[in-house]
Amino acid sequence: MGSRGPKNGSIRDYFQSSQTPSMKPAIAPLAARAKPGLLAKSQVIKSSDDEESDSDSSLDDITELFQTTSSASRHIADTSTTPARHGRMSKNTKLHTSPLAVLPKYRFDLQALASEAKKHEAAEARALRMKALEKEEEEEMRNGLISTSRLLKSVIEDKEDGNVDKVMRAVQRTEAIHTDKQWYFFERLATDTPRTSSPFPVQQNDNSWQGELLDPDNREATIVSGFARDMVTLGECLPDEILLWMLDEVCFDVSDDLRQAYSDILFASSDQVSRLVRPEVVKRMFSNLGGSRSAVDIEHKLQPKLADPHVYDGREWAGLRLVIRFLGDISHHIHAATSSYVLSLLSRLCADSMVLDNVALMCAVQESVTRVSESIEEEVWEAQCQVICTSVYTTIQQATLRCQVLQCLPASSQRMHDIRRRLALAFVFEDLGKATSPAHQTIDLWEITKLLDGPRFKISEATNYGELAALISILDIAIDNGLCVDVDMGEPSASQDFDADVDALAARIKALWSSVNDSGASFLSRMDAKEVMEGVRHRLIYAVRSRPKPKHSVFDSIPDGSEQVRKQSAWMSRYLGKPEKADELGG
Repeated sequence: MGSRGPKNGSIRDYFQSSQTPSMKPAIAPLAARAKPGLLAKSQVIKSSDDEESDSDSSLDDITELFQTTSSASRHIADTSTTPARHGRMSKNTKLHTSPLAVLPKYRFDLQALASEAKKHEAAEARALRMKALEKEEEEEMRNGLISTSRLLKSVIEDKEDGNVDKVMRAVQRTEAIHTDKQWYFFERLATDTPRTSSPFPVQQNDNSWQGELLDPDNREATIVSGFARDMVTLGECLPDEILLWMLDEVCFDVSDDLRQAYSDILFASSDQVSRLVRPEVVKRMFSNLGGSRSAVDIEHKLQPKLADPHVYDGREWAGLRLVIRFLGDISHHIHAATSSYVLSLLSRLCADSMVLDNVALMCAVQESVTRVSESIEEEVWEAQCQVICTSVYTTIQQATLRCQVLQCLPASSQRMHDIRRRLALAFVFEDLGKATSPAHQTIDLWEITKLLDGPRFKISEATNYGELAALISILDIAIDNGLCVDVDMGEPSASQDFDADVDALAARIKALWSSVNDSGASFLSRMDAKEVMEGVRHRLIYAVRSRPKPKHSVFDSIPDGSEQVRKQSAWMSRYLGKPEKADELGG
């Protein structure tokens, strides 16, 4: 036992001594890793009879040592190789610098700034050009003569390089640049210059009840309460100056009750009104209501302008309706010259589309013109009728405005119906002589049919379909029932001739309808014109004709010697004669 030499260590000591210093901290002692209070597997309880430390029973379990060693070596390999791998990657991913200098990138370079400057200069030049064009055409816009095509061309020439004419031709083929023209009886309401009424006339004798009218508060209470009207009805007449002042206040005052009270007092003073209300007074009343100087002048020609939807903003028409009704109320107390002036002036008012748009105002106009026309004496009616027709015919030249006037005038009374037909015939034939006598004495359907073959009804590229639709509508008013006093409808031959004329006129209108090309939704005026033509044709066939048009059947007998029989015989002769000629050529 003593010859063994130095004492050898255990296997654990051998493996621990073989590890590198860098690996020692990675493996903890087994005893340290054991849970407290428990014995590790490597610990061996020594026997009581053997106290030697080199016993075989003191050796560690070799399988456990190998397992511990392999897991520790794997952990060490992982920790040792990771830095080396990262080091190689860092060497391989080293950035290479470019030999060229890297220029800094700015948000806006000089080229972009120069391009923006050019765009800005072009926009300013375009704005200046549009301002100059607006100044140049301001007068044309005021007169309704603006060149819409030139304005559109100036807008698109900056966007369509070299294709301006092509785009303009494409636009002109449609109705995109079509603008309606209107005529306005009243001027634009000036809000900066409010109207001021004339001062109340002061009278010398103020001791009577009329002295209460000097104070504004007492005057309004006296008039609105009806006391002044009752006094006038009892014979206490007001001075002419006060009545003239009331005629002006009817147009200026904003209170409906006060305006109605003025109208009642004036109506009660009928004898004075018949002497005071003259054409110049009526003219001043409509001027006070806002009518333009040219509108109240019945000899001035109408000049339509471009439609302005805001021209009547802020206006109210209660005062105008009251004045129109007042003229109808006093129609039996005014002179014939004043009545003809009122009819001419109200006819000019109907040329304003505002009358058609306002139903209450149109009803007031129709009622007043009927009452005024019926108040004219029979012996002077023919002369006054010609004066009215001459004024309307010479001052209204556009077909659309003429049609609008005729549509507003009523046909409920005999005299107004006569005026409408006289004006319609004069408008259609462009002959004022047609208005010198009643329409039922001069109408001729065959003459109207020949008129439709004239140049005014020829369809071409320059045709204004709005004007064409207006002419057809005027023609319908002129035809009316189509009867003339010289035709005796009791005779069968006269009735047949009349129906033949109606059929010929309806056929001519149908041919005109067929010549209008309304393909596409961009030609609304053509569609409207064809609709008007179709309506007139149907009215001629089903309302104007003396009896319904006979219906033909294939089973109806054909009289011998008629044109249809001759046509059938000629066709059968040609049909049966062709094989014979072919046989002769073959033989």
